[in-house]
Amino acid sequence: MTTKALQEGRLKKAKLDKTKARRERLAGERRLAEAAGRARRNDLLPDLQISQIPIGDLRGPRNRTRKDGPEQVERLVRSIAEFGFSQPVLVRQGQVLDGWTRVLAARELGLDHVPAIDCNHLDAAAARGLALALNRIAERGDWDLDALKIEFQELIDLDVDLGATGFTMEEQDIILLDPLDAQDADEDEVGAEPAVDPVTRIGDIWGLCEHRIISGNALEEGTYKALLGDERVHVVLTDPPYNVPIKGNVSGLGKKVHDEFVMASGEMSDAEFQAFLDKVLGLMTAWLVAGAVLFVFMDWRSIHRVYAAGEAAKLKLLNLVVWYKESGGMGALYRSAHELIAVLCKGDKPRVNNVELGRHGRDRANVWVAPGANRRGSSANEMLASHATPKPVELCVDALLDVTQRGDVVLDVFLGSGTTLIAAEKTGRVCRGIELEPGFVDVCIRRWERHTGKEAVLIRTGQTFRQVEAERYAGVEDLDDEAGLEAGGAK
Repeated sequence: MTTKALQEGRLKKAKLDKTKARRERLAGERRLAEAAGRARRNDLLPDLQISQIPIGDLRGPRNRTRKDGPEQVERLVRSIAEFGFSQPVLVRQGQVLDGWTRVLAARELGLDHVPAIDCNHLDAAAARGLALALNRIAERGDWDLDALKIEFQELIDLDVDLGATGFTMEEQDIILLDPLDAQDADEDEVGAEPAVDPVTRIGDIWGLCEHRIISGNALEEGTYKALLGDERVHVVLTDPPYNVPIKGNVSGLGKKVHDEFVMASGEMSDAEFQAFLDKVLGLMTAWLVAGAVLFVFMDWRSIHRVYAAGEAAKLKLLNLVVWYKESGGMGALYRSAHELIAVLCKGDKPRVNNVELGRHGRDRANVWVAPGANRRGSSANEMLASHATPKPVELCVDALLDVTQRGDVVLDVFLGSGTTLIAAEKTGRVCRGIELEPGFVDVCIRRWERHTGKEAVLIRTGQTFRQVEAERYAGVEDLDDEAGLEAGGAK
């Protein structure tokens, strides 16, 4: 009975909503017809002529009702520089009715004339009314954000500068960002364990469209040179090992027992681990642009060592972020429900600040809430079979949105399961990743290929990942066959 009542209630609401929508549509059509019928003028299509008028002959509006500061003039300068002066100014007897900011932008660009339409068919009162109407009516319409996203994506493919459209970088990020699709993850492919015999070999560099990954050691300068060359990095987002044994500290919900990391997995002394962090931060810093921000994950045991390594690399500590995972993991006296993120900067302040105390709609504090890997359904949990300490995609996405622009280079020298790579892909940033274990490089590549539908390419040969996989595994099978023949002949 309850289910039937709920179904009937939903049907009733749907019918009422449909009826209401129909009434609103009909009422809107009536208002539109009435407005058209009230037209006072006979010359609804006046003979308008475009002419080139010297900027010196134009006067600003009698009463400036809109506040257009330097930022708005700059937007129009970029637009005119990209698309040309494509919207004529409206004037009456030399006074600008619409487009004064465009005139100011033209002046900044060194133009002497602007295209203009003389609205001499209007009297003085109507001209003032038109000036208000043109400004107000345009701003009353709503944007279709889904359609705008498609338009943005197509313009990016056509290599059009979105900054010239008047949308800020922060607005572009919000409109273009896809929703997370962790619930659609295919655990057989994305959450698979690293292969015992991986496709990747140490030293391989893979191209994933604009992204690159190298299988190499983050403690060796040559790894950075091979990956980056002369390129410079705008942000670091990395999760180094914590020098804590995986066994007894990472549970994997009790179902998955992970191998220890190849380095800094509890085998180092305090002094050795400090030297390890000093070396990594020192190497990364050499490739950073001024004002680059570093997000370095660490647990409560060793966050002070990250501070010390940052100080040794002459980095400024901007803040300490607490990532609250919503539930506790393993622990002794207290179960650990958080990790820490040292926020460092090369210089006194970030080169990009998209937060600015919420000015751009990003209300951010230094406590970040995102479910950890021990929460079923989280983006981190989906990768738990592949890696002992995966991070949530949404956590890394927000970090990148805070301090970078589209096209900026993101460096992760402990790439792991590739969360930084996916976050960069989602936000239009460019990932440069270092991962020592070839098996994890394979995991990153397969994850990215599934997410994008594209194929990674081995830079050295131009072969796709699948082609290299077939070639290298075929070689292993040939060796197995030869070994079998030798064993058979020895019997």
